[in-house]
Amino acid sequence: MAVMDRFTVYLLRNARATMYAPTGVKDGEFIKVVRKYHRNRIILVDPATVSGELGKPFVVTEAPFEKGLLKELDGAGRTLLLAATTGTPILAYPEDFDDLKKYSLFPIKTKDRPSFDQVLRHLRIAEYSQIDFLVNPPREIPEDLKRDYEKRFWRIRGDDFLFGAYLGLGLGGELASSVVLGLKFLPPGD
Repeated sequence: MAVMDRFTVYLLRNARATMYAPTGVKDGEFIKVVRKYHRNRIILVDPATVSGELGKPFVVTEAPFEKGLLKELDGAGRTLLLAATTGTPILAYPEDFDDLKKYSLFPIKTKDRPSFDQVLRHLRIAEYSQIDFLVNPPREIPEDLKRDYEKRFWRIRGDDFLFGAYLGLGLGGELASSVVLGLKFLPPGD
């Protein structure tokens, strides 16, 4: 029987999202909102995508895989693997989201640019989806993802604005542990 170390248990219990921000977290407002929204929870960041000081609530760690596999992936792929193994959605700024699009399996689009409140609501919805994907991974892509999208993201349907995507990472023909939802972070007032 494998035994998890305390740090792994801490990550699995407290991680609420994985951040992809290769150019750094650009504003103090985001950190303030994350601290308020997640209270004592954490946001994971892969070391390959760290730029500058982050501090609380961010925890820099990498996915628990062999270093050889991690070296083969770019920063976006490493972030996707970290999110898949911890069951957390990915949060990215709109300009950084382009790096994640190459892993897109199914887009999440809206009629208009979502409000900041909608981003926070759908981040919570994405967390629930991640938990469900860990228990019952999608078998038919994109059909299962479309059903999940219609069930969870019914408030934001449209075709004008790419708000996020269901993301997958091919590893020997299999998706990494689960499908990951990536959402764009839109600062308040934008």
